Amino acid sequence: AALYGLKLDGVDGQQSLARFIAHEIGGEPVIGDQVEWQSLTWTVAAMEGNKIRKVGVKFPEGARPGPGLFL
Repeated sequence: AALYGLKLDGVDGQQSLARFIAHEIGGEPVIGDQVEWQSLTWTVAAMEGNKIRKVGVKFPEGARPGPGLFL
């Protein structure tokens, strides 16, 4: 979260990104599903069975990622 400059107030610290995405879309995720949260777009990029294996993150136009993140 710190890497992306996200505020996690009120978010369960034990929740996985996959579970968060499934909750936000309201069901089982599929490749291509997107969630917008805190100005970022999170896209399910790869799955293995019913498990999310890779997620893409898109920053808003003109945004600069936090320190330590290489694009």
